[in-house]
Amino acid sequence: MHKLPQQSSQPLPTVSPQASQLLQVPSQASAKPIKRVKPYFGHLPYREDDSSRLVTVGRFVRGTYERSELLDWEAAQAFQQMLTAAQADNVFLMPISGFRSIADQQVLFSEQIQRRGSEEAAARFSAPPGYSEHHTGYAIDVTDQQQPDADLKGIFEATAAYHWLEANAHKYGFEQSFPKNNRQGVSFEPWHWRYVLSSRAAKIFTVAKSLQ
Repeated sequence: MHKLPQQSSQPLPTVSPQASQLLQVPSQASAKPIKRVKPYFGHLPYREDDSSRLVTVGRFVRGTYERSELLDWEAAQAFQQMLTAAQADNVFLMPISGFRSIADQQVLFSEQIQRRGSEEAAARFSAPPGYSEHHTGYAIDVTDQQQPDADLKGIFEATAAYHWLEANAHKYGFEQSFPKNNRQGVSFEPWHWRYVLSSRAAKIFTVAKSLQ
């Protein structure tokens, strides 16, 4: 997961993806199967998505800090629809982290090893490089735009955003990757959701869903 900047109490702008980007449909290439399926400290292996399929899905904004986040175009279209529906219910979802390359994951995992003392301990908090759902372009960490203190924390479970996602995310093809007591043995991450509705996404997450 990304290291977050210092939180700010400043009001946040409404996050809305650029519809023009989402309408530009990239490559239709099907997902390539992963031959290695042996978990690594509970995490399953995933390939990086084709960069031609990635589109901007929104921005993570806290105070003066902001960055754009990417998803595979299939997941991005669904996420945009979900954002709009949530806003209609006065719930303001915001992406924290979408697509992440293997190289980026290596940096994050190395930081966790230094912080936690071992690969096994680090894997409780961050997937090893090559084993993150974020590589696929179909997984996204979400937060409540109005509650910065809940970013990437267990207390996100108590936010209006999480309650809305629990009740509605499945309508847009999203599900929690790591609910409580998941069979992969990965720590509960209420902020982490994956898109599984398309045939391509379903193929990518076949092994993970078989463990549910």
